[in-house]
Amino acid sequence: MRTSIYKRALEISWLCVIFLIPLFFNPQSNKVWVSAKAPLLQFLVLAMLAFWVADWMLSQANHKRLKWQNVFTSPLHLAILVFGLVAALATAASITPAISFWGSYHRKAGLLTLTCWILFFLILAQQIRNRAQLLRAVYTLLLSSGIVSLVGILQYFFPDVMLKVFQIPHTFNGRVFSTIGNPLFLSSFLAMVIPFNLALIVHSWNKRKEGNNTRILIGLAILLAMQFWCLWLAQYSVTILLYIIAPIIFIILLGWTKRKRLLLGLGAASLLALGIIAAILLSPMLLPGNGAETPEAQGSKFDITAEDMGLKTLDVRAQYWHSALNIILESPEVPFSNDRLHFLRKVIGYGPETFIVTFQLFFPKKLISEDTYISQLVDRPHNDYLYLAATMGLLGLISFLSILAVFFYLCFRYLRRATADSDKLLLIAMAAGIAQYMADIFFNLSTISPELVFWLILAMTPVIGGFIRIKGPARAEFEGIAQPKSSAASYATRTRAFLSLGCAVALIIVGIGMASRPLLADTYLKKGLKLQRALNEQAIYAFDKATKIQPEEATYWHFLGAYSDSVARRVKKEPLKTEILSLATKSFNKALELNPYIAYEHYYLADVYTYWTDKGATDKWTEALSLYDEASQLFPNNAVILNKWSLALITKGDLDEARKKLDHAASIDPDWPETSFLSGLLLAKEGEYDKAAPKIIAPIQDNSANLNRFIKLCYDLAQYDMVPPLHDALQLYAQTVPSEWIPHAMLGVTSLFMASPDKSLDECNSAMLLVPGENVSDLFLTILQLSSMSPDFKKLLPGIATEWRAKLMQSPQRDALLPALDKFVLDSE
Repeated sequence: MRTSIYKRALEISWLCVIFLIPLFFNPQSNKVWVSAKAPLLQFLVLAMLAFWVADWMLSQANHKRLKWQNVFTSPLHLAILVFGLVAALATAASITPAISFWGSYHRKAGLLTLTCWILFFLILAQQIRNRAQLLRAVYTLLLSSGIVSLVGILQYFFPDVMLKVFQIPHTFNGRVFSTIGNPLFLSSFLAMVIPFNLALIVHSWNKRKEGNNTRILIGLAILLAMQFWCLWLAQYSVTILLYIIAPIIFIILLGWTKRKRLLLGLGAASLLALGIIAAILLSPMLLPGNGAETPEAQGSKFDITAEDMGLKTLDVRAQYWHSALNIILESPEVPFSNDRLHFLRKVIGYGPETFIVTFQLFFPKKLISEDTYISQLVDRPHNDYLYLAATMGLLGLISFLSILAVFFYLCFRYLRRATADSDKLLLIAMAAGIAQYMADIFFNLSTISPELVFWLILAMTPVIGGFIRIKGPARAEFEGIAQPKSSAASYATRTRAFLSLGCAVALIIVGIGMASRPLLADTYLKKGLKLQRALNEQAIYAFDKATKIQPEEATYWHFLGAYSDSVARRVKKEPLKTEILSLATKSFNKALELNPYIAYEHYYLADVYTYWTDKGATDKWTEALSLYDEASQLFPNNAVILNKWSLALITKGDLDEARKKLDHAASIDPDWPETSFLSGLLLAKEGEYDKAAPKIIAPIQDNSANLNRFIKLCYDLAQYDMVPPLHDALQLYAQTVPSEWIPHAMLGVTSLFMASPDKSLDECNSAMLLVPGENVSDLFLTILQLSSMSPDFKKLLPGIATEWRAKLMQSPQRDALLPALDKFVLDSE
């Protein structure tokens, strides 16, 4: 009989998953990549489920071979189902069940996405019945990777054009990310696909004298060159070594199966070399020596090694790993969670997508202030094994490892039994791909495009096992196996046909609703951010629309609150100011309700209350100080939060308590510049200007780039009319030591915030005449930043800036500064 229309639609659906997931992105979204790919996956998998259910309802006789006992006796199926059940248990017991189910705004990697992958596996493993279908899946994957590679190559040669297509604001840094969105994720995807290309190349080479195999071989060779080229363009150092593991494993297994000692020896030597390099790089971090050297000294030695090798982020990853291990071993109780299952957290974890919460409690000291300052928290430890152990407990990690163990057991078992060359090559490619995935997630997080290849490989495993178990002569080609005709059509009544159609339509409508809401909401968010940058008052309607489309997403409420707060601080009329501040606090409270254990949700709301109290609503003090306290408990030993708390206390007039917070901040992070600035402010408020000025100036003496931090602090202080005490202390110091450039530079900042652009420009000019060559760049960039904040200052600046050319020539960064000066003067004319 003719194949059911639902079966054809089902196959088209899974081919769309394979083809579109790596390619799809939404330039209209705020999150161009993952926030677009995950909803697409959910829609397509629901479509697959819809067509499968409809086909089952229409022709149940065709599904008699589907026996659930076969599923539960298949070791791979069983391992995957156990993993899914553990994930469901971890989600049900999660400290934030909704986020664990739907996924976080940034990753969309909750139980829903995992369930989609498991359904993808189950349907493919049951529905792929012949080698022709299997071949279509592989070629679709290769075609998708070819387009991804081509886009990456074009991105390297035409970066401006490609960034315009993607509509993303950042500049091209030389490493391509194609349609995947991140160079590392792109590398992982391509590295996992390359073994399949190698398998088809070897197969086509063996059959090159038959049919069109020569043309196929040439096409595959071109594709392989593009894949490796794009893979190379995505690297920044010797990280390329991580992404050649799959080809090496392929060579080793090919040599083993073909009994080619040369291939086997070459592959083994290459793998050994990679292992030695990895040991050299990782041992200083993971296995510190027992000598007399301090950990700090050992860390600095490693930093030099990492810097020499171009692995600037490897030390940061090691810090993440140590903190993640502390979470797993200590299993802390999250403050305010009233966690009744705390005693089980080592076993079941805190729930998918909760790592960002627990990591606050063990945030690496080297990063804590810098990351908090820009509200940058870590939601993954860049090691998926540690992530699973922290979020799904030991059960989650063990069940995931069991999937890998069962896969390799079946893969090598089938490899020994396979007689068809095509089956052997595919099994080798699959083993190499999974090995690559295992290596990559040791250093990076698992993302949706590599996961596509991972779950596709798992689905192909029982399919190829079924081919190998078929009795009769083995076929060396990727040919279809004829299926017996069925008379099931005679049982398909009209009623059953309508029911199957209705069920399919209903599931597809559900899929459209699930996929469209996050895409539409994120589109409105991006629109709101764009309007906000243009100072367009319509931005608030875009933010509000995003919250209405997805009211369960805290991020949209947070942005609505942040925008409302920024507007309220510019509004002068009191009734309107109060109304907008009420909207801001309502929005931030909603974000806090949806995301209760993230520190910045607490201190952002506390900042609004602090500002409101300064404008007369003194009844808000208790809420503001309580929120700072909660934020500090959720994210302990955090100088940024303590500084915010101390500023609120200074505003309140409680200087003694503010000093305690600042002393605590200085003890845990003595290098954080804002603590010294605020300590100077506190002394200036008490009238001790001679002690205040050295505190204010010290961070700039340590690092002139901290002028940027001083500008940000003055912006915050201007909301409370607290810039004058800083200005007075600096002015007295400048009169005492007129030859120092730093007080003049800082007076240039304070004068601007006190609405004196003429005075600001004079002080900046004095600073520029006195500044040494090594600090010219930071000072000049600070002045340019001030010009972007004041039209009057910008209008006056070109007349003096043209005289700074000789000074800029003394800077080591003169090649960048001089064009920036020329551009600024030209734009100002």
